[in-house]
Amino acid sequence: MIAALRRIPLVALLVAPLALLSALIARSDIPIRVPEAYGVGVTAAAMTPIFLVAPVAAALAAWEAGRLRRSGWHLMPHVRGMPAIALRALLPVFTMAGVALAVAFAARLQSAGEFVVPDPRLIAKSVAIIGAHSYLGFALGLRLPTLVATSSILILDYAWMVLPVASEPLWLRHLNGTWISCCAVYVDVASEAWWAAMVVAAGIATSGFLLMRWRSTPALVFGAVAPLAGAMFLASALVSSMGPDPVRPRSSSELVCAGTAPRVCVWPEHSRRLAEVSGLVASSAHAWGRLGFEVATEYTEQRAAEGPQAVVFGFGPHTRPADIVAGLANRYVPRGRCSAAAPPLRDARDYLRAWMLRSAAVDPKTAGYPPDVTRVIELLDAQPEAEKRAAVERLLRCEAPATT
Repeated sequence: MIAALRRIPLVALLVAPLALLSALIARSDIPIRVPEAYGVGVTAAAMTPIFLVAPVAAALAAWEAGRLRRSGWHLMPHVRGMPAIALRALLPVFTMAGVALAVAFAARLQSAGEFVVPDPRLIAKSVAIIGAHSYLGFALGLRLPTLVATSSILILDYAWMVLPVASEPLWLRHLNGTWISCCAVYVDVASEAWWAAMVVAAGIATSGFLLMRWRSTPALVFGAVAPLAGAMFLASALVSSMGPDPVRPRSSSELVCAGTAPRVCVWPEHSRRLAEVSGLVASSAHAWGRLGFEVATEYTEQRAAEGPQAVVFGFGPHTRPADIVAGLANRYVPRGRCSAAAPPLRDARDYLRAWMLRSAAVDPKTAGYPPDVTRVIELLDAQPEAEKRAAVERLLRCEAPATT
């Protein structure tokens, strides 16, 4: 038995390529875009290689169990129980899986541009998933021929990790813990989704535990099916009311605010630009108020904000000031195309948006507006205040500017 255990580190040689594979996935744009420096988003992005790491770790665990079973190790006297021995035997697999995810996290940090503290909930979820899948793979390796156990767990586990994202109902994708749609800076992990993934992992681990301990065929069938069925039922009840994303709106208490008229609130990750953005918002709101718009008293990045006096907006660490002002202008201009009565080949609202940028001291050309639009708004801007307000009303009704 001791001689057999001494050979276990050889498994690490087979698992080592996972680190490189995960790093390559983390550096690409697949499966998700590199997030900004938001701890939850960076950690979620770094953990996405788990859809590959977990099945491969489970297959290697089955291979290791089959090797030990062929040596007759399981027939030798041993003091520790089989689950405890499996934990010791799988330490190299756990280690290399952890290295793979650590490499992925480091790559995401490099892409984000600064260090962020990893989210402990997502780390715990990933550890639980890898441990549970490896435990089940080891249990199958003890009960089935090595080739059958290794190939079966690899194929089935991989299917479980990737197929739910393309299946109905949409909440099914939350159960395996892959979560390729988490998390933008304005959302947080939904506790229901987290608990559902942990419950499923517990069910998988329990199945592996029972398969290691029980020997009779009826007991083995029950031990393999019952924990999984119970875990799936409970987890489904937790997430059945959710949509396709395992997220909830981020708490407003985390916002950092400045100013009073108007008040500007941003997420902590954007607080370095709060003074800059607050100035842009204040100057823009003042200019648009002169044009006749009823400007809001609060501008916030909290997308769940309610009330007529709250304008929701957003920006990134590298968003240009012109784009921030353009985004604010879009909040005041109704969406949709104008009718055929609008100027030829031009939506009348385009003129209004460009005019709002110019009023906020932003050159419309920097936002992509062509010279013909620029010439029209220069003429509009030269008119008296009463004519300007009338022009705003005409443009909101999709009527052509009076100067054209």
